[in-house]
Amino acid sequence: MDIGNAEDVQWMKQARSRGCNNLRNETRSSHAGPLEHEDAGEPLPPRPVSTREGRSRNRGISPECPASHTSTPGVDEGQTQASTLSSTGSGRTDIADRSEAQSPHPKQPEEVLTLWAKCVFQYGFEANFGLLLGRYGCPFVDDPNSELNVPLLELVKRLDVENRLEEPWTPVSMTASGLEVPTMNSVMEDQSSCPSIRSPTVIEKCLDRAILAFTARWFALALRTTGLDESVTSSWRSSRSDMVVLLNQVSYRSVLALYLFAQTPVPAGVHEEEELAGINGPVCMHTALMHIQKLRQRCDPVKKGQLNITQPFLDLESRAYWAAVMWDTADAMSSDMRTLLTSGLNGACSEPAWRLSKAFLVGSFGTATEDWCANGFEVTDEGASRIIGAASVCQTLMWKNITSLKEALREGVDEETVLWVWGSLQETLGMFRKSNRPLLGACERRLHFLSRGNRFGWFQITLQYCIGMMILFEALQVAKRSDLVQQLLDVRKEVEHESFAILKFGTDHVYDMPTQDFIGSEGASISATQSMKLSFMALYAFPHLVVTLAQMMCRVAVQKRRAEELDGAGFAHLSSIVMGSLEQLPKSSRVTRAAMRDLDAVVGEAML
Repeated sequence: MDIGNAEDVQWMKQARSRGCNNLRNETRSSHAGPLEHEDAGEPLPPRPVSTREGRSRNRGISPECPASHTSTPGVDEGQTQASTLSSTGSGRTDIADRSEAQSPHPKQPEEVLTLWAKCVFQYGFEANFGLLLGRYGCPFVDDPNSELNVPLLELVKRLDVENRLEEPWTPVSMTASGLEVPTMNSVMEDQSSCPSIRSPTVIEKCLDRAILAFTARWFALALRTTGLDESVTSSWRSSRSDMVVLLNQVSYRSVLALYLFAQTPVPAGVHEEEELAGINGPVCMHTALMHIQKLRQRCDPVKKGQLNITQPFLDLESRAYWAAVMWDTADAMSSDMRTLLTSGLNGACSEPAWRLSKAFLVGSFGTATEDWCANGFEVTDEGASRIIGAASVCQTLMWKNITSLKEALREGVDEETVLWVWGSLQETLGMFRKSNRPLLGACERRLHFLSRGNRFGWFQITLQYCIGMMILFEALQVAKRSDLVQQLLDVRKEVEHESFAILKFGTDHVYDMPTQDFIGSEGASISATQSMKLSFMALYAFPHLVVTLAQMMCRVAVQKRRAEELDGAGFAHLSSIVMGSLEQLPKSSRVTRAAMRDLDAVVGEAML
């Protein structure tokens, strides 16, 4: 399939201009198998919208950082907010700041851990993941006035409120341009006055405990106290008990809580027998994706009587769906499973989600790329955000192709199908190397002048590109497809070199994250610094992927050592990079500890 033809670009423009309605309708049953699609040149049927759409058209998501009228840690240097929210004095209230700053009583240890965990979630995971859902990272939404960064927690809360079919509670204010935009301070006030959400619900409590368990791995990196291993273990157990409740609680907050628990490493204090005796991560991941499908079915305008289906709501839902597609694709690639939201072998080419992704890359971004490469450009912070967002879309598409190829090799399909999927993968890889790689290289040369969010985004995209490619090479080797390996020999050498380089980069470079003023209780010996300095590798939210890459790169180093391509000093250098990256990961994870023991033994044996 020609990913750059005019038909797909036109199809993208038509679909995105109507809020991705065609995407919604077609993907609702896409997990069942391949779909037939309308001709790209035919107009897509418009979706009915509420009469309130005009006044709600420009409602957005709260920005990553607090309002400009307060001096708050966590605002990236040089990071600008394109929305006029900051000019109206609105902004997001700090999660940890709401209850701590004015409390006259010293905090108990449990309160300190909870507040600190929320700060890490906001300034660490959410700030970096939100870039991939914002203005330049979501191929399903075409809104140049949207936020650069869309906070995930605010997104799911807003969607749950909208799904109740209540009157819109987001107040708006006029800007100099005449556009109506939400005032997030007023949003929070209005939200707190709503009876249905005034006090924490069961789902909100489960989500809070899931955030605590997800961030507990970083406790030891900032808090100076004893017994943190037990806190990590108890938070994991508490969150797992909540997951049973969320299995039948269909909401976007439930989806986020289930996903966070699925990505929470099993603590070293939990034995395998205990882990097997209850609900596990894969089950939570599967349930979260099934909830996404049910929530999208609920929003069918026919079933809802065409009430409250506005364009802003469609945009919010499309961003949440893109987040789920990224989660689904990453989970399938790393676990040798099929994707649930999109079909298998045919999903990489024919489904609307992937057609939109391809058209996004060759549409407005492709045009900009050609102009930049022809005339040159200076990488600004916003330009870097655009490059990183597009690279993330391309990387997700590449991971989908790798997943489809692994499925074809695993299931033993006919050779014609294997070659068809292989051709699609080569097209996507060619697009990434031709368009995204040169621009990421330009970002790398200006890396020290970019905000910490964009620096981390560059690291994350490069790391995940290497992970996907190394998984591809190993899958081809296991399947004994040397004919396909031969076509990527030069690419493999480059990726192996780049993998060692990015592991070293993530180990050496620091992410300075604000952690607020914490007041420990008397005698609790808990304290925290004003800001926490973490290596990029330590902050990366998916340590199991780092472990996978480290294991693969260790095998590469051992093979080169045995083939006498490396001397003792060279092998020692490469193995130190691999082991150093694992040492940066939080030590509370059982998988990380086991990987460090195993690789240490392998390296020691190869050194003999």
